[in-house]
Amino acid sequence: MKMHLKDSAERRHYIVKRYDTVDTKIQTLYAGEFKASLNKNIPSHSHTFLEIMFVSSGNGQITIDKKIHDVQMGDIVIYYPKQQHVEWSVKPNVMSTLFFSVKPNSQLRLMFKTASPGNVLHVQNEYRDYYSVFTLLVKEAKNENKNYFDKIVNCLAKTIILKILQHSSLIEAKETNETVNRIKDYIDEHYLEDLSLINLYKKLYISEFYGSRLFKQYIGTTPVSYIISKRMREAQNMLGNTNETITSIAYKLGYKDIYYFTKIFKKEVGVSPSAYRKSISNK
Repeated sequence: MKMHLKDSAERRHYIVKRYDTVDTKIQTLYAGEFKASLNKNIPSHSHTFLEIMFVSSGNGQITIDKKIHDVQMGDIVIYYPKQQHVEWSVKPNVMSTLFFSVKPNSQLRLMFKTASPGNVLHVQNEYRDYYSVFTLLVKEAKNENKNYFDKIVNCLAKTIILKILQHSSLIEAKETNETVNRIKDYIDEHYLEDLSLINLYKKLYISEFYGSRLFKQYIGTTPVSYIISKRMREAQNMLGNTNETITSIAYKLGYKDIYYFTKIFKKEVGVSPSAYRKSISNK
């Protein structure tokens, strides 16, 4: 895409390379502001729509389906349809919130199900952005006699929802990357042993299938193939730089069956261990 003016020290263009092919329909039902009471004995309630609340100042606690969550300035709370909930302030700071509700539709349900943002998000690093949009949304909701107020409110609600989904996807990507790195680091440290990833997957609370799928998605190969590749590279190093027998090398690399080791080596390297050693010694 050609710019009408070139980038300079004073001017910079940021090109949007991806285009939204799906028009996410948002119908805002209401918006408002609320200062939570110090009274913990307020009865809980639920509703059939999605309600999103931003803690603009103070701190407090909320109960969602009998589970208590601590919240503070810069947190976003999502109440899903039919979830029993109630909130109250915690001394000394009264909790002030801005909120809105939207009518759930099939597209919105799918988006939240895919991103799985949970009930409480910590967005303190983006406090100003969220505060500005929530404040403007509530302000526009009050202007029901002005033209386009409903379209502006729906647009702002959509902006907040998409930001929430974006935030959740970034967290998920970070957690996924950490999981893959833990699997890779474990293999790198223990690949010379009689290695089993099952115990590691248990520690990570993931299934063997899911762990293998993640690893292949981010590393480009399965954990088993990665282990074999590292072992065969080490085998090549030992065959070329030590006088150890092939049986001893196989054993040190976690293979108790010399015939199986030879088969794997030939498949990975293209020649047998003995032929590889001979080719190295002849150079």
